[in-house]
Amino acid sequence: MRTKSQNKHTMGFGLIIAGLVFLFNPCVSVLDVLPDAIGIALLIAGSRKIGDMSDDIDIGIGYLWKVFWLSLAQIVIMFLLPGMEDKAFSLVFVFVFALFGSYLLIRYFLCLFDGMNSLSTRFNGSAASVGLGNVKALTVVFLVLRGFLNLLPELQYLSTTEHEGLITSIDSYGLTDYTLLLQIINIAGTLVVGIFWLVCVVIYFRRIASDDVFISALSEHYLTAVRTDVKRYIRRDIKYITLLSGFGFGLTASVILDGVDYLPTFLGALMILLALKIASKNFDDSRLPATLLWAIIYIPFSAAAWFYSLWFAVRFYYYSVFKHLDTTIFYLINLVLALLTAIVFIVLTIAVCRYLRTIVEHHAFENVGAEFVTLSKRHEEQMKGLRRSLVLFRIAAIICGVSNVTNTACMHLFPQYLMMNTIIHIIFIACTVRFFTELYTAVIKRYE
Repeated sequence: MRTKSQNKHTMGFGLIIAGLVFLFNPCVSVLDVLPDAIGIALLIAGSRKIGDMSDDIDIGIGYLWKVFWLSLAQIVIMFLLPGMEDKAFSLVFVFVFALFGSYLLIRYFLCLFDGMNSLSTRFNGSAASVGLGNVKALTVVFLVLRGFLNLLPELQYLSTTEHEGLITSIDSYGLTDYTLLLQIINIAGTLVVGIFWLVCVVIYFRRIASDDVFISALSEHYLTAVRTDVKRYIRRDIKYITLLSGFGFGLTASVILDGVDYLPTFLGALMILLALKIASKNFDDSRLPATLLWAIIYIPFSAAAWFYSLWFAVRFYYYSVFKHLDTTIFYLINLVLALLTAIVFIVLTIAVCRYLRTIVEHHAFENVGAEFVTLSKRHEEQMKGLRRSLVLFRIAAIICGVSNVTNTACMHLFPQYLMMNTIIHIIFIACTVRFFTELYTAVIKRYE
């Protein structure tokens, strides 16, 4: 018999409450002290098990994934915006994050609250319906207010060449003199409402988690009716594995403008590591520990190389780095970091491809047996096509790693190589999308 605390932990309410802590704080332009991406990742992890028992919550998790990618983009912009000459770009970014981020989060929380109310009705719970309307209304108000207040100071960039810093229509309203006041309103207003919202929502979920009858019935149903469905978990895991791996390797490509690589490779490294951790549950293999080790090693190398290349490009892209000894040394450091990162990336790619080969051989498509000749031939052709896609992905990834180093070396020696590097990365992304799409389809067909 499970204890009360074990049931709470099993159902993920602790992770949901922890995720809420990262959402109550205000943002200042694109700066987010408590990154939303961390909180959203915790909400996804916490909602996963109850989502297996509620269609509403499962739909809500789909909205959360969209917000997660948007939050990762916000982190990237947070690092890149200081190096942009036109600071008015922050208005565009904040508007996108405020509009789409707020909308998607509102949809998730409404699905979550409706799902909890439905589960409470099914499993004799009484706490989920208490104060539900007030919590839902407060959540909508807070998320809308959070986005609007952060957008308000950015309106100073709505201007014309004649009236810089003015909102111009029939009359002109200057906002540049009130930027500090608007930021204070943003921070203070969001904090006050955010703290109140956080307290109310935490109390709501703690009340649900304290309903012993409901939690025990929910946990029992999960263990007996949901957790035993192995194929369900394999289908879900392969979805996350292919999605995270595809995005992770895709972020190792380069989108370079004025010497700045706008795709942060260290985020890709984190996604690859997370994909491998998920794979360890239902796709464990003797090659996996070594692959995980190389993924962990790749993270600090990719982070150091990306941040240093960003600093180097911002300071020295428009200068001749070979006129002075100091700048030449900085250039060589940048090149060495790129070389070491590429070596680790290539080794990681080989290790990942060897591990993915085991998934292809043991989990892709359904082997119908030799007695069905036509179906057997079709199965073999499908497997050959999938193996071929894996080989193309591996070759493209290795060439991409080598090209990254070559591009770093040629940036100040032969800038025209940038076009060749771009073509190589486009081909690599195409091979990546093709392989992971085919792998996902193959595994789903076997376990549907």
